[in-house]
Amino acid sequence: MLAVIALAVVASPIVPALGAGTAGSAPRNGATLGYAAPTIGRTYTVWPNGVNDTSDLQGAFNHCTMSMARCTVQLEKGTYYTEQIAAIGFRGQFVGAGPGLTTIQALPNLPSPAPAYNTSTSHFWFANPSAQNPWPAMFSFVNGSFGISGMKFVDPYPHPTMGYTGLDGNYTGLMSVIMIDGWHARAAIRDVAIYGVFGDWYGYNINNAIFYVGAFPEPGVVGPHFQYPLVGSFAVRDSYFNTVDTAVWLENTEGTALFEGNTVVTTEAAFGYDDASNSSMVVRDNTATNVSYGAAVMALQSEYWEATGPVTLYVLDNTFGVSYGGNGVGLWDFGTTPGTLTAFVSHNVVRTDTSCGCYVPGVPDAYSALIAMNTAYAEFRANRVIDAGAAGIYVGDSPALIVENRIIAAYDGVYLNGSTSAHVRDNRVINSMQYGIELVNGTSWTMVVHNDVQNSGVYDLYWDQTGTGNVWLRNMYMTSSPGGLSSGHY
Repeated sequence: MLAVIALAVVASPIVPALGAGTAGSAPRNGATLGYAAPTIGRTYTVWPNGVNDTSDLQGAFNHCTMSMARCTVQLEKGTYYTEQIAAIGFRGQFVGAGPGLTTIQALPNLPSPAPAYNTSTSHFWFANPSAQNPWPAMFSFVNGSFGISGMKFVDPYPHPTMGYTGLDGNYTGLMSVIMIDGWHARAAIRDVAIYGVFGDWYGYNINNAIFYVGAFPEPGVVGPHFQYPLVGSFAVRDSYFNTVDTAVWLENTEGTALFEGNTVVTTEAAFGYDDASNSSMVVRDNTATNVSYGAAVMALQSEYWEATGPVTLYVLDNTFGVSYGGNGVGLWDFGTTPGTLTAFVSHNVVRTDTSCGCYVPGVPDAYSALIAMNTAYAEFRANRVIDAGAAGIYVGDSPALIVENRIIAAYDGVYLNGSTSAHVRDNRVINSMQYGIELVNGTSWTMVVHNDVQNSGVYDLYWDQTGTGNVWLRNMYMTSSPGGLSSGHY
């Protein structure tokens, strides 16, 4: 699968010019993720024609990929109207004049994949993207090393495609706006904006605005969720997303990823991944608002298979607004215990809008602000949680450090469910509707020390008297069950 297809060069008003390539921007805060910008190469400039720019855009990418040299596809000011574009092995830069100046808008009724790859058993990814087999993505990149910057992508249609068959149903929504697929890719996206509308993909017309995903195999290989890992580096910085199911998603990857300085409005999940291995990911200094049902940061380790290697995830200095059952940060490791995901979540702000009245206190893992389930290790440090519909911090079956957080008006402040070797220290938990700090369902060998827990609706400190080896010392509180809980070892 994904053998290179030679794309025909389309006649178009492309003006090639030999000159210096665009220099890459210096990474922020010492980050080393990104791409190597070309120092010299050919530039193909495409002007908008106001009607249909598909052949002009495709022609520019054809020239670049067939030359097998670094080059730049340069867009000018204006609006470009296009069907799907495919680039295999692109090396260089795809550059606009700025997201307020260069707009790429999808044409209505985007064509479906080839009939042979649009059935319940044979899917579009079983063959390379091309004019004959257009993937349900505005831009499909297979392998390569490139940057994308300075443009806005818009799909204003609730049902943008003529339809295609996925693993779990039939859709007319886009799988993605920018889809990066293959075995090895280095991609950096910066200063772009992506706008969708409400549609038929779980309420949106765009599934993943940006999708970085391992290559799908030909039919008959292992199973429907088996993929070859995509190895490389990936960065999305200083970009804006509005009304998309997921802003940025990774699937079956190995390498490094950086999401920094982005803004996401109205989404189910802002940033997330399935099944990474041997990877380091940083989610830093982003803002997401109106996150519903999913999570602003969603990590799903070993979701489809357990052969995943270690992953370290850093979630730092973000501001998240969630509603309708959303999580600020949701970490789920479905592998064998212990899991392979290690996460450091610190200095984030999570504010929950509970006005919907849709929260179910008996399902804390679905409605908590910060959650870790079966992870190898989770650290929650110096976060601020306001008005969580369920737990402010929920940890299940995971060793964890929960330190110096401030949790205000959650249903439960800190909820440990079946965990072992956790340390809860120096947190301030006030105005919880039920319990301030609680240990239940066999939570063992956990230290709860130096916390300030006040004004809880039922008990400030609660232990269901299961588990063993727990230590409660030097906490400030008014009520506990059993009484006098903060006085020693249990």
